[in-house]
Amino acid sequence: MESWLLDVVCCPLCRGVLVAEAPGARCGACGEVYPLREGILDLHPSPSAESLQEMAAHEAMEAKWLDEIVPAHLHDRLTGEAGNRLHWSFPRVEDKELAAAVPQFKRLDDIAQDYFELLDWLRLERGDVVVEVGAHMGWSARHLAERAGRVVATDISPHLVSAKNYWTDKVRFECVYSNMATFPFRDNSLDLIFAVASIHHLADLTSFFKHCRRALRPGGRAVFFAEPVAGRWDTEARERFGAEEKAMGIQEHIYSIGEYFAAARGAGLTPGVVPMTSLMRDPRRNWPWLRRIGLWLIESGLGRRWLFRRVIYRLMLVFYPRIPFPHFAFVLTNPR
Repeated sequence: MESWLLDVVCCPLCRGVLVAEAPGARCGACGEVYPLREGILDLHPSPSAESLQEMAAHEAMEAKWLDEIVPAHLHDRLTGEAGNRLHWSFPRVEDKELAAAVPQFKRLDDIAQDYFELLDWLRLERGDVVVEVGAHMGWSARHLAERAGRVVATDISPHLVSAKNYWTDKVRFECVYSNMATFPFRDNSLDLIFAVASIHHLADLTSFFKHCRRALRPGGRAVFFAEPVAGRWDTEARERFGAEEKAMGIQEHIYSIGEYFAAARGAGLTPGVVPMTSLMRDPRRNWPWLRRIGLWLIESGLGRRWLFRRVIYRLMLVFYPRIPFPHFAFVLTNPR
């Protein structure tokens, strides 16, 4: 555990300052002790019943995924040297047979171009402090750490220990077991909060966004990529979304763009939508001349100015929610 980590985390119970105490940390205010678990600071040592149910459901889903979804003749590509190559390629999935056979890998490969375009747009600097929520096995934290100076990968999942497999001599990030609902980071300590398809698991967006506002420095950003969006009147999508996962005990929600914006504004953050250029290059879309205009707007920079980010794309998502997924990001800015 690097010493700088204790400069940004805090006690999830009382927000007190944590001090190093072998083998982990202790809250200087309430005295709660937080151990290291497999070398990772555990700020979620006493999971709630909801968290335990969520973790158990994810384990069951993963077992089902391997037994029922991945074809048996492809199992050997998930382990050993082949598995290492696969994980190091994420979010790209270079094994196209695997991507074609497994929907989860196909979705991951589909976001790869957008993901790297988003990282370029963010223009991270080596002095930035970044927290990724819902980091799971850590592939995104690795890419963030290649660009930013101090990165913390967080998750409640025990699979977070696998994130250390992405460490190299030149790229390293910290890992912390924590719950999004408590978000144990100090006030005004972060430059960026980042997530890939994670915050739709939250039942209370406003509460989480208030944590983001508290922890972000003035001008800091919370960026949420590849989140599902429901149209205002798309009741069928809301009922259908994540039905299998919910039946197994996983928290799944689908929000409208209006709900995302209202929650952000209620927390004091300025919301916007940033599209990726792949949206306009998709040959399956109608209106090629409109897509050419849209591509020019984005590439020229005009299409990412405040009028488009805060108004035009928001209106598009109200009436045509299937346009952006996964070709966009929510960007919430903490006012200076």
